[in-house]
Amino acid sequence: MYADMQVLVNEQGGVGIPLFLSSIDGHSKKLKGLSPIPLGGLMGYAFAEYVWLEA
Repeated sequence: MYADMQVLVNEQGGVGIPLFLSSIDGHSKKLKGLSPIPLGGLMGYAFAEYVWLEA
């Protein structure tokens, strides 16, 4: 019975998998090189290669 139900869900149902990213954003006037991105993601998580702190 459970196998039949699993087949039904697999073939005819959709599954939504929630995702919660645990990241904390901060800001400083000294931070340079980081452009705003509306969808977030910190420049594809490669931001450390492009940003710097001004003295």
